[in-house]
Amino acid sequence: MNCITKETMVKILDGIKSLDGDVLGLVNLSPEKRLMFWEKYLGDSAKTINNKFERALISKNKRALGDFFKSNFDEKTIIANLDKSQKTAIKKYILEKLLPVSEKSILKTGKEVSMMPEKERLDFLRKYFDKDQINEIESQLKSAEIVRKQQVEVATLKKAETKAQSLLNREKEKIDNYIKSKLGEKEPSETKKGITANDVAEMVEKERISYLKSIGVDDAEMVNERMMKAKVADIIAKGEQALRINEMRKVKSQERIITDFIKKNLYSEGAGSTFRKKINKPIDEILLMPEKERLDFLSRFVDNPREVMIKLKYATKGIYTKQIESDLNRITDIQAMRAFIDKKIPDMVAVKGKSHVSVEQVEQISKISMDIEDLRMKAIDSGKFDDRVEWGLKQGEMRDYVETLLPKATKTEHALSVLGAMRIFLTTGEFSPIMIQGYAHVSRFLIPGGGAWKSLKGALLDAYSIEHNKRSIADFITRDSYKDMVTSKLMFTMNKKKLSAKEDGWMSNLFANMEKSDNPILKTIGKLEFFGRFQASYLTRLRVDAFEKRYANLKNAKADFGKPELEELGRVINDFTGASSPGKYVEKGNTLPIANQVLFSLRKTISDIRKVTVRPVKDFYRYFKGTKAEKIIATEGLVRFGSMVGTYIAISSLIRMAKMAGEDVEIIDDPKSSKFGDARIGDKTINISGGSDWVVTLAARLLAGGQTDQLGILKPYGTGYGQSSMGSTIIQTGRYKLSPNAALVADFFAGENAVGEKFFNGADRDDIKNAISGDKAAMAIIKDGAKKEAFNRMVPMYYQSIIENPNLLQIPGIIGMSQNQVYYGLNFAESDAKKIKQFREFVGVEKTDEAEKKYNKSVYDKVQARLKQKDFIDKTPEEQSKEADKIKEDEKNKIFREYRFVYNKNKK
Repeated sequence: MNCITKETMVKILDGIKSLDGDVLGLVNLSPEKRLMFWEKYLGDSAKTINNKFERALISKNKRALGDFFKSNFDEKTIIANLDKSQKTAIKKYILEKLLPVSEKSILKTGKEVSMMPEKERLDFLRKYFDKDQINEIESQLKSAEIVRKQQVEVATLKKAETKAQSLLNREKEKIDNYIKSKLGEKEPSETKKGITANDVAEMVEKERISYLKSIGVDDAEMVNERMMKAKVADIIAKGEQALRINEMRKVKSQERIITDFIKKNLYSEGAGSTFRKKINKPIDEILLMPEKERLDFLSRFVDNPREVMIKLKYATKGIYTKQIESDLNRITDIQAMRAFIDKKIPDMVAVKGKSHVSVEQVEQISKISMDIEDLRMKAIDSGKFDDRVEWGLKQGEMRDYVETLLPKATKTEHALSVLGAMRIFLTTGEFSPIMIQGYAHVSRFLIPGGGAWKSLKGALLDAYSIEHNKRSIADFITRDSYKDMVTSKLMFTMNKKKLSAKEDGWMSNLFANMEKSDNPILKTIGKLEFFGRFQASYLTRLRVDAFEKRYANLKNAKADFGKPELEELGRVINDFTGASSPGKYVEKGNTLPIANQVLFSLRKTISDIRKVTVRPVKDFYRYFKGTKAEKIIATEGLVRFGSMVGTYIAISSLIRMAKMAGEDVEIIDDPKSSKFGDARIGDKTINISGGSDWVVTLAARLLAGGQTDQLGILKPYGTGYGQSSMGSTIIQTGRYKLSPNAALVADFFAGENAVGEKFFNGADRDDIKNAISGDKAAMAIIKDGAKKEAFNRMVPMYYQSIIENPNLLQIPGIIGMSQNQVYYGLNFAESDAKKIKQFREFVGVEKTDEAEKKYNKSVYDKVQARLKQKDFIDKTPEEQSKEADKIKEDEKNKIFREYRFVYNKNKK
């Protein structure tokens, strides 16, 4: 079979239309289904045709596909008889669908774009234009379509005129023949009445019918009707033609008006000057060019030059003046876009550092950008929360996609993230952000349904649901106040850019990979990721809610505020939420991550200092001397400072009242004491300051020249056991603030940690040297010490207690207090101050300090030993607590016997 018959091909094309309305539907079929398709119409010849078609497909070459059609189609009898849509489908398939991407031009002519189906055209335009420009192009295409239809109407009218005239002439000819047949072959002018066919056509209807009957026309009524229709059509066609001619005359005059307008308004130092600089051609010269030259010129800048010219031609001064300005300015915009397409995309496709960005990736960015814009408009139009969140989620998708294209992190950034792992591990598993905020924040939970409860609820949902977490971020970044939040430099824990600055993200990825592991231990550890989400979400919600409250106050008060005021508001909130800025120079590059390798949290340390020193002084001054905006912002700081002080006073008063009522409770109010702010309930102690009272304690000790011991007695520096000094106090305070990495180094050189525990389980430098030399005993000591150090420095503080004894999971731990905030009373003078006071008077200060150290070490060792024994682990927490109390009491009595002390309960 050399070719497919016309009838068969028509059936095949109908079958193709049923697939996908396009030849592409046949291409998208699997090879097996494609063969079945050919067999349905070609029978035994199907396999041969299918093989040829498959070869054409594999080659992806338009010539090969063309050869397929030429060798199997009788072009004269088939192609010529195909309808236009069938021809278009085949041509489209040959020219576009089989070409590889690399052969396709990024740019298409205006004609190609205008001929695209609407959906395909919009997808194409979105790659290169924004929404407003697309609307403009679509508007022009519609205008061009109207003009095209008008042109078609003119052509149709001309055809109607010709047809009507032909019909009229035929009827006139028939009438003339009747007249000649009835009156003879004489000329009409020589007849009795001298009547011609034209005379008959001009008669009124009744007279015409009567006359036609008089000359023997049998179907006079029908002839009359046909003459009437022809005459009406002729009149309409001639009238329309005259109207078109008249309109064209108007267009010429309008074109002159437009040209004069442009000369006057654009050919000046305004828009025309800018336009002329960009395209090096005055506007009036463009409009006065011959049509072909103007068309060629505009083709360099727009895809649809003919439509632009038609629109200009049919424009009127009153209606289209602004539109003309827009059209002309858009030419320069498109020229700039062409420069972007011609230059920027190749630059992006080229290698940029370690990032390879392909044309497809650039197009993907463009597509997401258009989606973001569509969702933004939808959110604005509807005003619905869900639509706004969808807009934010799409922005998150764009950020995530672009991050995959950015150069990979440097070795320094990776190293800083790895080093930061120890710090993050230590705080993972705690809901500590609540308590870290201190007195003032804890008091906010006393307000039912208050902002603190809302933040807690939202953070918990974010912790347990990644999708909820993403929606929360989407909510924050699409709020009306978000831009001003960014301007204020409000700390967004959820949204960091640099890898080295988002260790929480690095750890989240680590946890996520662990959770996917088949190893049950790693899988369990991986679930800790939700703690990181809780911390980030809670802190961000805390800051955003505080910002929006004062931001609304500024708006409602109609206060005059700008960037300086917004930055001050951001500083106030950051200072009171543990996120003070260390300064712009420290935040540059990798400086801040490096600083975090020295201090546990540089921002938190600065925050602790500022909120009790600089912040209240500055806010008091601004409240009384500042502008309206400064007063509103200062109010935020003063309220937080007052709440912090007031809450402490309230809690202290409540505990004192409870103690007077006989409860076993106590609070340490002396700022010189290491336990300042500690509230003791039974044998449990809770630090409600969030760990920020160290600033007050350090300042009080330095001012007083000493520190208060366990019995409330001031011990001046340079006296007593240990010989503490101002310098050693500052150093000791600094050691408490070191990061795990820095503390490891400091502890190694000091031989013990900040609380006096021996480094490496008591191993000294000689042990380390001997271990290196191969001494097995020394190696065993080092090995045990290394395990302990790794455990203490890598396992989250809260979980260290649980790992040692699972039954010690206490309620305070669940609500977020670190191990330094909840601990067991092991100190010598913690619970029986009267007895210890007598002991101190009996043995003296130095021996009391010596006895305390012995007591603490002995109790610690015995409790730790019991924590590892099964019979102790199996006990209830109450039973364990009672046994721990007994150990402490026994050790205390042992110390008393050693120093030959007898307590006199009657002595005051």
